[in-house]
Amino acid sequence: MLELIDVRKVYTTKAGDTVALNGVSIKFADKGLVFISGKSGCGKTTLLNTIGGLDKIDGGEIIVDGKKFSEFTPADYDSYRNTMVGFVFQEYNLLNEYSIEKNINIADELQGRKTDIEELRGLLSKFEIAEYEKRKPNQLSGGQKQRVAIARALIKNPKIILADEPTGALDSATGIQVMDLLKELSKDKLVIVVSHENSFAEKYADRIIRIVDGQVVEDVTLSDVFVQENVYDSEEEIIVKSGAKLNEIETEKLVQAVENKKNIRLTEKITVRQRKKTEKIEAKENQEPVTFIKSRMKFKSVASLGMKSLVVKPFRLIITILLSVIAFAVFGVFDSVASYNGERALAKLLSSGEYDSVAVYSVYNSTNYNNAKFKMSQSYLNSLNKETGYSFRGIYEIDDDEYFKDVSNYYGDRREYFNVGYTPDEIKFNVYNAVEYFNHKVNGFVEFKWSDFNKNGTIKDYNYKIIPDASGNVPSYPVLLENGDVQGVGISKYYAEYLRFWSTQNPDKKYEGVTINKIEDLYGKKITINDVEYQISAIIDCGKIPEKYETLKTYKTSDSNLPQALSQDFATYLNANCNLCLFVPQGFVQSLREKNNRVVNYVGNYNTITYKASVRGSEKEYRLPIFYNVKEFTKLNTVLFDDNYVDGDKIELKSNEALVSYRNLTRFLYEQDIGYGDDTQQINGYISIINDTLTEEIPQGEGREEALQQRRETINSSIKSIVQVLKNRYEDFKYAKELTLSGKKFGSNQLLPEIEKKFNVVGIYFDVNIDKQLVDYAQTPIIEPLVLSNAGLQSLNVNTNQGYYSRAISTVGSSSISANRLSAKMSNDSGYKLVWFENGVLEILEENAEFIGQFLDLFLYIAIAMIIFSIFMLFNYISTSIVSKRQSIGVLRALGTGGKSIFLMFLLEGLTIALIGGLLASLVSYIACIFVNAYILEVMNLTIKFVLFGGRQIAIIVASSVATGFMASLIPIIRIVKEKPVALIRKD
Repeated sequence: MLELIDVRKVYTTKAGDTVALNGVSIKFADKGLVFISGKSGCGKTTLLNTIGGLDKIDGGEIIVDGKKFSEFTPADYDSYRNTMVGFVFQEYNLLNEYSIEKNINIADELQGRKTDIEELRGLLSKFEIAEYEKRKPNQLSGGQKQRVAIARALIKNPKIILADEPTGALDSATGIQVMDLLKELSKDKLVIVVSHENSFAEKYADRIIRIVDGQVVEDVTLSDVFVQENVYDSEEEIIVKSGAKLNEIETEKLVQAVENKKNIRLTEKITVRQRKKTEKIEAKENQEPVTFIKSRMKFKSVASLGMKSLVVKPFRLIITILLSVIAFAVFGVFDSVASYNGERALAKLLSSGEYDSVAVYSVYNSTNYNNAKFKMSQSYLNSLNKETGYSFRGIYEIDDDEYFKDVSNYYGDRREYFNVGYTPDEIKFNVYNAVEYFNHKVNGFVEFKWSDFNKNGTIKDYNYKIIPDASGNVPSYPVLLENGDVQGVGISKYYAEYLRFWSTQNPDKKYEGVTINKIEDLYGKKITINDVEYQISAIIDCGKIPEKYETLKTYKTSDSNLPQALSQDFATYLNANCNLCLFVPQGFVQSLREKNNRVVNYVGNYNTITYKASVRGSEKEYRLPIFYNVKEFTKLNTVLFDDNYVDGDKIELKSNEALVSYRNLTRFLYEQDIGYGDDTQQINGYISIINDTLTEEIPQGEGREEALQQRRETINSSIKSIVQVLKNRYEDFKYAKELTLSGKKFGSNQLLPEIEKKFNVVGIYFDVNIDKQLVDYAQTPIIEPLVLSNAGLQSLNVNTNQGYYSRAISTVGSSSISANRLSAKMSNDSGYKLVWFENGVLEILEENAEFIGQFLDLFLYIAIAMIIFSIFMLFNYISTSIVSKRQSIGVLRALGTGGKSIFLMFLLEGLTIALIGGLLASLVSYIACIFVNAYILEVMNLTIKFVLFGGRQIAIIVASSVATGFMASLIPIIRIVKEKPVALIRKD
């Protein structure tokens, strides 16, 4: 069954090479008790370890049941030990984590066999340890432990039992018991014992192999021979046959033994040990080869051992987990900062309940820093509401006729005050005396229709409600349309509070003869805005204003210690709802625009890009960000160059045709050619007449229509005269009206291709936006808008889905889906996007995007450093844990446990520590992020949650922690798995 052929084993150390086995060749029978004897260091234990597959040989061959060790893989060695070998060690090598019962039946488990309870009970009884089956090894005596070790070796029914100094740690009586057990087992199995106890060898061995300096110097077989004499004198004792009649000689031997105090033993038969050289051992014929059983340790057992390893050094474990938690918690916070995403933060803010509503305007991104703002149409808002799930309602800017303010994103000072029942000097606070809380003006009209209101005064889809009047009645909203010449409007509760506050600041003045003690007293009173008088017909509560803004009532606008961040946040809050709007009935805005000859301004995508206007070879650069669509000019006064005069009729323009304002005749088209002659004086004279006519005040009431008609006739006559002067001077006038528009790059960024488009000027328009002077905020020459067809606008990449709403307002719900969709539209890097109206926080973040990016990179590097630190901590702990478990690992390997099970055992330990640390770190990181956001809010007053901790961070922390545990465990585990079992068993 077992053969060693010229086996060599050499140990290499710093001191040099040591030959442990030097050409050992031995054949073993399939049963019997074989003793390997010799002095310490002779190689006997090395021989036992190589036979058991605990150590590899350096030369020669070992053959077991026809299988060569030289062909074994590491897994084959494990299977060989699992199937054929049972070990009995001098130090017992029991697993202290397991009970006696588990220590024994672990051998069955490794073979994938369910333990036979009766067999187990029989073994326990046979070895006299049945009453100790539930105890741990440290509760047994040495002899009991050794009997457990023998039972463990025997239960899996191995072919070979290898015992290394099995009696070395036992007293003589217990040693005899153990040897009796091994002798009994050798009747059916091959038992190889390494021992320096020659007396045991001579007494129990069937064969003794003596080794000197790694070589077999003696190999003898011992057998029992019957002695016919009644008294036999051996060196150790006198053996007497029980019941025999002794002769004189035998009696004399017995007397001498008594005198010499020699031990006398009675026996039924007298046998003596006979020694002879071991003869050749022949292999048995027709013997079926043994199939090796692969190690099958249950996952439950693997996990149990791994978990029990956690409590080996509890203090070190706690420190490791604590430091790991700190490392990953810091990593979680830093990652939350480093992974700041404006879109996600904005979505979180929208769904957080911080704001009841949100106000947006729409722009087209032409560069990272310059956006072309355009007005939104109702169809645009309908599409936006359908896509996002919000209920946006358009806001019309009160000062919208000053359209260049909108185009260039210039808003001027929005903290002006409007006339309320008194002259401007009486109502307008000096900015140095104004209270910051009320330092805001009405800035928009918002339309509601009757069907938007419930009977109790609440507004559908909005958290708004009409406040009852002084009599307790909720006014009917249609009253806004029933006030005759004075338009009825609704004001917000905030603005009503401002009016009441103004009244308290001026107690000597009454408001239309009434002192305003409470806001309900304002019902029926008049308010004057931009020289237009309105009547307060409703006061609407737009929601409770957060208490944090109340402190602004204690600050003057001019105070040097004014909390600017809080003030800006308050402005954002007010502009996010309708607190600064006038509520008007549906159709009011269209009526107002028609009254003032307002048409839709089409804002070009190249707001900040200069255009060239070239006519008849001359070329000048102008800024031209605004266009009109001819479809909007249903009441336009126009003079066409082909002598067709149009007044209020529909105009048809081709895609390459344009109209220009009368103001641009000399500057835009013919500035280079007219010069300063008589023609110039005539044209300038007619333009002066037009300007004077336009600046004349038109009376209200009776006679207004006649005055307006007279103004139109005067202007029309002057325009005709200008055209006639030009025609008289230029015979080729009809062909001298070509201009070229070409997009010019702004810096190095341009999203759309350069434009070069030629247009023919076919006429002049006037009486549009003529009630306000154009202001050039950019300090560059400005031309009034060109009038183009829809096709002409599209050829310049101008968005034709524009309207007259400067912004839109919607209530904000808790839907994360809607918030995410809206946030995505507010976070576009290119193309069309929405912008949160006057949200200073977002502006700060956008303006400092580059700095924030660098700041986030720094945090990312710190987070990576924390991970490396955590890897080191776990590596140190796992390495220490493995060192403390080396002997147990060696025992498991000796029993046949595969390297994969050992690998998994410690990997589970590392992953468990990492998982616990990751979950605790997630909790700590979450709490830390709350404090960080609270600090940012308290110190910087940034309402947006800059540090967002969520499922992503939890997943990253836990995944990173587990990955860290895996990486930290990998090296020490691989190292321990690769070590030879014999090296692990040794305590050193």
